[in-house]
Amino acid sequence: MLSTRDDVRLPPMAAPLLLDREQSAYLRHASERLVALLTTELGRYVPHEPDLLDALRIGAELRPFLRDALSTNVTVARCDFLWSAEGWKVVEVNIGGAVGGLDVLDYNELAEADPAIGPFLREHGLSAGSPIAALADAALAACARLGTASSRPVLAIVDSPTYEPLFHLAHRTLARHYAARGFRVVIRHQRRLSLRDGHLYADDTHVDLVHRQFIIEDMLEEPAAAVPVFEAARAGNVAIVTGFREEFLGGKGMLAILRAAAERGVLTADDARLMRAVVPETYLLHRPAGRAFAGSGDGHDRLRHPGAAREWVVKPSIGSSGGEVTLGPAVDDETFQAAVAAATVSNQAWVAQRYVPSDLVDLPFLQGQELTFRGCQIHPSFFVTQGRTTGAWTRVVPGRKPGLIAMANGALYGGVFLED
Repeated sequence: MLSTRDDVRLPPMAAPLLLDREQSAYLRHASERLVALLTTELGRYVPHEPDLLDALRIGAELRPFLRDALSTNVTVARCDFLWSAEGWKVVEVNIGGAVGGLDVLDYNELAEADPAIGPFLREHGLSAGSPIAALADAALAACARLGTASSRPVLAIVDSPTYEPLFHLAHRTLARHYAARGFRVVIRHQRRLSLRDGHLYADDTHVDLVHRQFIIEDMLEEPAAAVPVFEAARAGNVAIVTGFREEFLGGKGMLAILRAAAERGVLTADDARLMRAVVPETYLLHRPAGRAFAGSGDGHDRLRHPGAAREWVVKPSIGSSGGEVTLGPAVDDETFQAAVAAATVSNQAWVAQRYVPSDLVDLPFLQGQELTFRGCQIHPSFFVTQGRTTGAWTRVVPGRKPGLIAMANGALYGGVFLED
């Protein structure tokens, strides 16, 4: 079993997901362009960022954290795809140090050492990157750019005060990988950090880099606790994985903004074509005041017709682990319409996204000593670190029943091997 938290045991896939050169090249390119458009190239289609904050209903308590692109930032993102009859579709882009699935190295090493699987992978030139190893190397380079870090910089894995005890294993795993790359690692929650003359300290230890495990949802409860990390990074005295602004730009509402930009013709022809191909129809459920963010029309009225539940998913723009998502095909019309009504009157941003029915892919399963194949919904996720793809992992669910491809619905977890 695979473990990412002390309270979770994840069933592994019998064999990794294999993608040929054409598929892997397409997903790599799509992931890198998505992340670039949501971060470094945002200004191409968002001329005035305060209007964007208004459109996405970002409250005053978070705005101070989102105003600056931090020069010492190391950005890591995860693009989650589904395979459908219309090709690959991205349903979410997570940006931030807390993205799940970074650590697939152990699974991949087991696959490569397996006497049946390993020779096949080598024969066909299939390999897997290690997102966490690539991230650790990028973090070390960021510390070198600071010019103040020692030969063994101090990295703080920082979470919210309420994380304990569920994520101890995840934090220890991160610490092990970073230590192997030359860091001295401490694990703290936000309240254990302090700001002194623009520098960040964990108790009395000077911190050179923060791997930020706390997320925007945590900050909504106690924004002031994040101030030391933000101010030290803003002053250029600490590197950070990943900045506050970038995580906000990975919200689901940004897929609505990005899809609208493709429809409005403000992206290059190639980017517009790619975004229309990979981003499902996604609309903000409220109507933003600015025409630039309304897109070619919003999806609100479409959700009211009989049978709309079969075609749409409703989800909060800021949310993790599938919380509060209403998958239309998995509920009755009454439940779906109640979710739409609640989202519409919320003071937070919610989106409606066209439901993407997964096309099944046959994958191997071991039943006792017998190898069988079953049709599965696949949900590969590609990691992008500092602008380049650095590996992938996947979740799969056997069968066609609509549902989130997640642990709660019996998902299996494993690596993704790509043709070089």
